[in-house]
Amino acid sequence: MAGGDLTIDGYVCTNAATTAGNESIAGGTFRLSNFVPSHTGAGNIGIFVQGTARAELSHGTMGGVGYELYAYNTANLSVDNVVATGTGTGLYVDGSSGSPIVSLGQKVDLSGVTTPIGGYTLASMTQGQGIYTSTATTGTDTVSQPNAQADVITSAAVITASTTVNVPAKLVGLTYAVYNNTSGAFTWSVGVTGGTAITVAQGKHAIVTSDGTNMIRVSPDT
Repeated sequence: MAGGDLTIDGYVCTNAATTAGNESIAGGTFRLSNFVPSHTGAGNIGIFVQGTARAELSHGTMGGVGYELYAYNTANLSVDNVVATGTGTGLYVDGSSGSPIVSLGQKVDLSGVTTPIGGYTLASMTQGQGIYTSTATTGTDTVSQPNAQADVITSAAVITASTTVNVPAKLVGLTYAVYNNTSGAFTWSVGVTGGTAITVAQGKHAIVTSDGTNMIRVSPDT
């Protein structure tokens, strides 16, 4: 479809092909709700959104192989109440023709796929999901995408070596109130997977934020 707006409520599709493509919408605003795409081809795509000024996807369950949701040349993408499972990539944003604004809202769970978020661009994600309490005592605690929607990150573990809590990369603007309530003579940090981390002293609070690549300190330890 080219031009104008398109709204679809209720979409079920099974695709066993090994090539990409189920849905391609060009131009205007594309709204899709209550969708259940399923695909079994390794190179297949469940939902393919192309060339829209804005795409709004809500209340969907995606599962299969390959890409669950692929957005190309889309200026503004909003995803809300979507769960993805499978062995591929949950959300892939192709930014080769520009950098779209991608927003993940409440109840978006991409943790069930091998690669929750892929592509060239960064996504913002709504928080407000309470407190994430890490129980890791050593090494790295990799926080899943839905748990990263918490407002607070804390730990009361007895750490036996330096420990880092990492939130996912490619999610920009995540801001956390951090409380290091650990014990043990080691450092405890909060960072971004593949990037830098901020160390917070034991018994101290701090505010940190992610730029999608690294964790940045907003306030000193208090």
